[in-house]
Amino acid sequence: MDTFQLMRRLERDAYAKGIVVGVVPKDALLTTPTAATYPMAFVCNTDDGGEPGEHWVAVYVDRRGVGEYFDSYGLPPLHADFRAFLHRHCGDAWTYNDKRLQSGVSNVCGQYCVAYLLLRCRGMPLTTFQTLFGANRVANDCLVFDWLKPLH
Repeated sequence: MDTFQLMRRLERDAYAKGIVVGVVPKDALLTTPTAATYPMAFVCNTDDGGEPGEHWVAVYVDRRGVGEYFDSYGLPPLHADFRAFLHRHCGDAWTYNDKRLQSGVSNVCGQYCVAYLLLRCRGMPLTTFQTLFGANRVANDCLVFDWLKPLH
């Protein structure tokens, strides 16, 4: 999914509207204001603007300023820009999903981010979201792709 497809999916949802503030490249995190209104969320590419795009991740900060970094590969924020953003907005009060959901042969990272934010904006905890997916990562990819297909 590209930037516009991701944003269109999230803008259509009444729960996500007003919480999801955008779909941005990694280098745009540096210009995010410190005094943000919470809850807030966004989808971010791990590539800088002007680059072809690498991998989509999502960030959610709840009304208390506690952050969540979501990567469908179950990795912590590897880029310094993500860690700096989380530290600026959340201090040490943030976590990430450590369960890999996505297979290495698919390109549905954007769909995982949309699914996570749609359910997170409805109050589903990150740990509960992870339990929706099993050990078969190819089946997980099909599940998230099929779940979001009707929203085209």
